[in-house]
Amino acid sequence: MRLLREYIREILLTEAAKGPADLTDDMNVLIKTQGNTLWVRLAGKDPKRGDSGPLHLLGEVVAERDTEKHPCSNAFIVSWSKVRESGWGPMLYDLAMEYATSQGSGLMADRAMVSSDAFNVWQYYADQRGDVEKIQLDDAEDNLTPGDTADNCTQKLVYKGTHTGERWEGFDLNDEPWDPRGKEILLSNPLSKMYRSKGTPLMDQLNALGKLEMK
Repeated sequence: MRLLREYIREILLTEAAKGPADLTDDMNVLIKTQGNTLWVRLAGKDPKRGDSGPLHLLGEVVAERDTEKHPCSNAFIVSWSKVRESGWGPMLYDLAMEYATSQGSGLMADRAMVSSDAFNVWQYYADQRGDVEKIQLDDAEDNLTPGDTADNCTQKLVYKGTHTGERWEGFDLNDEPWDPRGKEILLSNPLSKMYRSKGTPLMDQLNALGKLEMK
């Protein structure tokens, strides 16, 4: 996943995060879906050009669903994110989560690669956000909820102990039975979960301001 480094450097500090009240007259937010892909985009005037020139992409979060490859309870999996003007990362991620939740889904981390900065984002959602619901997902081998394959999701990064150092040795051994250590690792890692918003407060604020476009 291409990381929002701005999201970590400025974002987890609440005072640096921007929201709907900080939008200028020229800014607007677009939430677009096509098939199983979700885009959340912030556009406005390029600060380097002032008022001249067309609207400029200031930030974007892209998430995708691939239920054949990753059932993951139908979660949208973040596949790309970038912010060109600092402070907007938290709002874009939260909007992606709100929209995904409104569609009966949720948001989760990339299943193939997560940087240490990205890991901190998901750890923050898991530990610090009381307004975010955490949904535990199973592994691809159906160990946690046998017989319910809808929540199966590859958990290789979790079992490898990526960013935590808490590793389950049996993840890459086909004949190794799942054991209490594997379960402990799965349940304790923020990357093993889908996150859902409790309501749509940001979408509601943007709609009230006339700043949200849906496609």
